[in-house]
Amino acid sequence: MLFLHQSGTIQDIADSASGIDRQQVALGRWAKSNLPEDARIGVNDTGAIGYLSDRHTFDVVGLTTKGEGRYWVAGAASRFEHYERLHDKSAASLPTHFIVYPEWMACDAVLGRWLHEATVLDASILGGRTMGVYEADYSLLGSGERPWTPGLDVYDSLDVADLESEAAHHYELLGAKDGEEIVVVEQTPGGMDGRKVADGARTGRTRERFTVEVPEGAPSQGTVRLLSTGASHVEVLADGAPVATLQLEDDKWAEHAFLLTKAGRQTIELRVEAGTMTVFHYWFSRVAAR
Repeated sequence: MLFLHQSGTIQDIADSASGIDRQQVALGRWAKSNLPEDARIGVNDTGAIGYLSDRHTFDVVGLTTKGEGRYWVAGAASRFEHYERLHDKSAASLPTHFIVYPEWMACDAVLGRWLHEATVLDASILGGRTMGVYEADYSLLGSGERPWTPGLDVYDSLDVADLESEAAHHYELLGAKDGEEIVVVEQTPGGMDGRKVADGARTGRTRERFTVEVPEGAPSQGTVRLLSTGASHVEVLADGAPVATLQLEDDKWAEHAFLLTKAGRQTIELRVEAGTMTVFHYWFSRVAAR
């Protein structure tokens, strides 16, 4: 049996080697000839690019860059939010360029000017047909951190898909699956400041549950940025008691407010009546006395 399949196996190995040579080897050599010597290349398939580019690499999958694996597994939005934290802490640790399969990366918000690409159509071993070279563009990092709603005296926020922020608020995944994340790049809604915003979110949500510490004194307002995907009504509860019902418009991202009159640590829950929602961000602010 081994003898009978030997020729096919050898041919498959040859085809695979040829595909790697025409894509990843070619891009590694291109990077060595065309990218600055101090370039730091973000890769999702390091292999030949790491060896042949003679440049530092940043493995977005986490196989050769410590600590990145958990963000890769979580999804594109968690990677985007993680890059925001890295940029604030040490921008120099982030890639200056990316050589990636864009469909793997799934984070166009950080892919800047296209520089080069290699397309191979006849090799099954490759992760995609086209691997592209891009300048890194971090201009949208942090653009979704503040609410569009004006005049909020924010004392706490939960950035959904930011793994550190979620952990601090005991955010529950409630059956979330791999890949149910997205990074949305849009203009702020009409009547706002009209700027371009990028924000990571968890998609396909029917429930949300997390905790928040509400300070003593004046009542607090919760503000949630979300996008409806078929949902029309969302009930908001605090420690199991209903506090608001949000009216949503399909396929429009917007910010919705709800009032919290009780102080102290409490569990906030959102329940979708029907359909699903995509949730980006929560802010909690003090309500000024009238």
